[in-house]
Amino acid sequence: MCTAKLAEPLGDRLAASLRRYHFAAPAHIDTRSIEGAWITLGEGIPASALEVAAGYTAFADGGIYHAPDGNSERVMPPDTARTVLAMLDRVVDDADGTGHAARIEGVRVAGKTGTTQSRGGRYYASFVGIVPADAPRFVVLVGVDGVTGAGGKVAAPVFARIASRALGRTAASR
Repeated sequence: MCTAKLAEPLGDRLAASLRRYHFAAPAHIDTRSIEGAWITLGEGIPASALEVAAGYTAFADGGIYHAPDGNSERVMPPDTARTVLAMLDRVVDDADGTGHAARIEGVRVAGKTGTTQSRGGRYYASFVGIVPADAPRFVVLVGVDGVTGAGGKVAAPVFARIASRALGRTAASR
């Protein structure tokens, strides 16, 4: 719950930021409540895979969000987008990153694994990635519901196969 503690002073600014990315955030978030704490952890606000993927376009395009309807708008400064993209790159490339299975031979991949409880002891495993990370062309989100594995093990390799194909490449062996 460290994230919730760090986000505690944000409150309504957090809500406004989420709405800027077109998520259905409430007008007010009490970050000291359990509901507010869940929101700071990425839970508690419904979002489709398309909405999440669209949110990642801002990291891929220097702070410009591209809505599924074709509209675009700047939602963050370019240096912030570059900083987050570098963090997402480490998820795949660093030794302690959780997204190693998303690697594509000869291509920098930036992304984020996700695992959340689904139902009956199963999970929703996801990986959203940006390729190539140094000159983004695609944002791809893979989500698999009802599995027993985590996003880095279940969704990341599927991402690598899809993104490799989109780029005309071969996925790295795992």
